[in-house]
Amino acid sequence: MFGHLPEAIKQQVLYYLQNDNFRAAKEIYDTWLHDNTVDNIVKRETSQ
Repeated sequence: MFGHLPEAIKQQVLYYLQNDNFRAAKEIYDTWLHDNTVDNIVKRETSQ
């Protein structure tokens, strides 16, 4: 399910899920997803 995530992010998400902290797991996942959308990647690459 989280195979597309970098290992460090995947471990954090799984840790919070295993400890019944869905809100923290979702926040980490959503932040990673937002930072890695096409629009944000293009903005990052063109601003360098």
